This record gives sequence, C-alpha cells and structure tokens, in this order.
Amino acid sequence: MNDESHFDDVNWALDQAGITGSDRTLILTGAWTIDQIPKIENEAQARAYRDIQTRLNADWRAKGKDDFVEFTRSRVGILANAYGVRLLEWEDAEEDDDLDD
Repeated sequence: MNDESHFDDVNWALDQAGITGSDRTLILTGAWTIDQIPKIENEAQARAYRDIQTRLNADWRAKGKDDFVEFTRSRVGILANAYGVRLLEWEDAEEDDDLDD
C-alpha cells in the first residue's frame, strides 16, 4: 500500500467514525512524521516532494504568517519539514553518487 492510499484509508475511517475538527487533525498529524513519508526513489518523486513542500510553505505565508518558529511547530510545518528531510536525504545520496562516478 502506498502512502496516498494509506491516507485515503485513514480519511475514510475517520469519516465513518464521525471524527472531525481538532481530533481529526491530531490523528492525521500523527502520521506526518518522517517515518510515514517514503524515501525518495527517483527524480519524479523528488519533484513531487519539492512541490508539496513549496505549496505547504506558500499556503502558510498566504495566511499572513511568516514566523519560522511558529511554522516549524505548526501541523503544516511538521509535514513540510518531514518532506524536507526526505529531500535532503535524496540530495545527499545524489551528491554521493556523483562523487563515486
């Protein structure tokens, strides 16, 4: 099962259980850890992760919020940072591959 279908399944289950609002957010945020974000396996996936991270950051700023500390502690920031970690891992691996060539 891929992560997208996992989140679809979680959202379906939350809908069925009638879980909404802050309770739903708490449950979904718990899945936004680095362990739940798959490692990047190809450049297309890296581009998708960059896009997700960019959109999360832009959405935060569009709401008039620029405070970095507040962002990193927010649910959106936690998710954006998890994607960012996977991007850094990918970029480091790519650099290592370039050095080996």
